[in-house]
Amino acid sequence: MNPNRQILFTANAGPYRMHHVPGIVRTARGVVVVSIEARCGQRGGKNEPNPDYRDHDILIRRSLDDGNTWLPEQRVLTYRDFGPGPLHNFQKIADRSGRLHAVVLHDYTRLFHLYSDDDGATWSAPVSEPEVLEQFRSTYNWKALATGCGHGIQLKSGRLLVPVWLSDNSVSSHLPSDVATICSDDGGATWHAGEFVCRTTSKFRWPSESMAAELPDGRVMINLRNESDERRRLVSVSPDGISRWSAAQFVPELLEPVCEGALLAFPDPRDAGKTLLAFTNPHSQERKFVGPTGNKSDRVNLQLKLSTDLGQKWPIAHTIEPGPANYSDLCALPDGSLLVVFNCGVVGTDIHESAHTVVERIDVKKILTDARKK
Repeated sequence: MNPNRQILFTANAGPYRMHHVPGIVRTARGVVVVSIEARCGQRGGKNEPNPDYRDHDILIRRSLDDGNTWLPEQRVLTYRDFGPGPLHNFQKIADRSGRLHAVVLHDYTRLFHLYSDDDGATWSAPVSEPEVLEQFRSTYNWKALATGCGHGIQLKSGRLLVPVWLSDNSVSSHLPSDVATICSDDGGATWHAGEFVCRTTSKFRWPSESMAAELPDGRVMINLRNESDERRRLVSVSPDGISRWSAAQFVPELLEPVCEGALLAFPDPRDAGKTLLAFTNPHSQERKFVGPTGNKSDRVNLQLKLSTDLGQKWPIAHTIEPGPANYSDLCALPDGSLLVVFNCGVVGTDIHESAHTVVERIDVKKILTDARKK
């Protein structure tokens, strides 16, 4: 076991078959909060529903010492309070005011906002936000909608920003799909729909789970999962995170195995006046394991990529987990290191059923130094 790695959640623990869609943030007061979908029931079998639609609860674990130790898990939300179906895509936003926001979906049709003023120890009652979802109806008759996984961001302006994907389910569950954003300019009191970032075309097939980062000049970059023939990640840039998105571009260095990926902008540990971009996802285009037939590649070989020029190139790669690994998220620590949370290992024979959700500390300065020596 990697000494920098700790197990936070384990499959088949208590009532939960597995855990999925991890997210991580560090609050303004320095508490690290990891969230997870705790999924009930079995996977597989002819009569089993899509595992994304099973009954899910939302669990978190918190660290008061930047990931060295972790408090016991706590359940923030249970599907029993919402009705049958999943609570999913619990996306947290660390507000500079000290408040920790979260948006969460129920059954891919209802969006709720809640918040914590004590770094995740307790939470407000979730408030339904139907208006923002209905704002998309004029241009998209969606049947399923979800936030982009991982974490949302607060811009320098104070705007809270969350990527979303929408689907009319005409091809299959969650497909086809398009990507947009939602935002709040009043501390989460009201939410508004942004313009579409990328829509399905013959070139850009089924963009979906996405994550955003604010660049030093205030522009917002978004990195998109997709199922295009190019088999590379897509990026687009906006001046404000909700409009005038640039034409999406494939990123040659960032492979697309059809899996969520995490994006983070953070200070360069060698020069706090500069900004680095970090990206994690399974860097793989092989197909050896059992898994959903729609995936072109196995979810293995989780890598960290670093860009020193705001995403123009991604020359630095660091392998986090060479074996089975899938969804991930990132947060930066004051000492210049990163914490990455991710799913890894396998339950049974299906590579997409992870044995563990773990958190690992990554020494960015060492990676940069080693890369310079090569």
